[in-house]
Amino acid sequence: MVSTLPKLWTYEDLDDLPEGRVEIVHGVLQELPVSGSQHTSIAFVVGSAILQFVRPRGLGMVGGADGAYIFSRDPLILLVPDVSFVSRAKLPEITPRVPEVVPDLVVEVVSPNDRMHDVVAKVALYQEFGVSLVWVVLPSRKVVWVFDSAEKGVSREYGVGDELDGGAILPGFRLPLAEIFD
Repeated sequence: MVSTLPKLWTYEDLDDLPEGRVEIVHGVLQELPVSGSQHTSIAFVVGSAILQFVRPRGLGMVGGADGAYIFSRDPLILLVPDVSFVSRAKLPEITPRVPEVVPDLVVEVVSPNDRMHDVVAKVALYQEFGVSLVWVVLPSRKVVWVFDSAEKGVSREYGVGDELDGGAILPGFRLPLAEIFD
């Protein structure tokens, strides 16, 4: 039996990406499933709260689940967080194409069909490439895991009675978790 290896995508192949939501990890294309209504709603609540904090202060750009970022050209790593924040200082690096910039903050909302192994691997990639703050929202448990590079990547778990804060990335930002899981 002959096995075929998957096509390894390169930066030069970006214009040929298939329709739909995809990520590329170490050159391997991964199709992202359609998000459910709870997933989308939670991402929208978190992203809106961040946007309402960021925009009047001119702090940078907030992105949603259709915004991809190139973390590496070789091997190609293109990731699509559910919510992202890029500080104003990094904005000049953004081009009309998929931006080659590492967000300062990313949020991943875990869906029922997500495998925790894949979620943990994605968090590790974010940390490897220098994302300062990662929030992983687990709707089934009504908790958020926070990974802060300033604290050497140690995660903390927050529940419904707690409040997320923006740490050094978004000083002064607060979001009660009750608002996320309402």
